[in-house]
Order: sequence, then structure tokens, then C-alpha cells
Amino acid sequence: MADNEPNAGEQPKQTMQLRIDTSNSVTQYTNIFKFSRLPEEVLLDIGMTAVDIGANTEGKAVPQMVMKYPTRLVMTYSTAKRMAISFAGLVKEYEDKFGPIPISSGGSNAKQAKPDEGSE
Repeated sequence: MADNEPNAGEQPKQTMQLRIDTSNSVTQYTNIFKFSRLPEEVLLDIGMTAVDIGANTEGKAVPQMVMKYPTRLVMTYSTAKRMAISFAGLVKEYEDKFGPIPISSGGSNAKQAKPDEGSE
């Protein structure tokens, strides 16, 4: 029997190609995120901060910091863990090459967010 012929009872190996389709992808800048936990899923909201002019009770213009979250990702904990490991590896590679990345606090009055509250 030739080496390239399958043995009796064996199925020939099938190959599958992976094609990544980004034709309908939307690019969105993000500088804030927050996540919520459910028993079976993790919800990750991503967005950005913006300064908006609102009005106070006297009708005077007052600048406001607005946090907009237009995108929500819902995933299993397994996917969230793979994502966390991938991000950690990505950041480590960058810092190994270019040095530590400072984490901005968003200003001197910004409070440190708890994991459920998100990060700025």
C-alpha cells in the first residue's frame, strides 16, 4: 500500500480555510469602557467622553463631560478570559519594545473606578 493512501476505515483528512470578513466592520474610537456581569455573560460597553454644553437651572450654559457608550459587546466568560489574555499579551509586547504605558487618571479629580463601574 502506498504511503499517501488512507488505511482501511480511516477518513481522509479534510482541510478548512479561515476567511476573516471585515467588509461590514465599523471603526470606532474608544477611550472609556465599563462592564457588567450576568451569571452567564459579560457585557462590555465601549465609548468615548465628550464635552457638551448643557444648561443649569437658571438657563446658563454649563460645560458637561458626557460619557457616550454606543457599542455593547455581550460575551461568555470564556470569551472574556481569552480577550483578557490577548490584551495582556498585546500590552506586554508593546511595553517590552517601547517601555511602560502610563495610565491617565482623566484629571486630578477623577476617582479610581471599580471593575463594575468601568475605567476612564
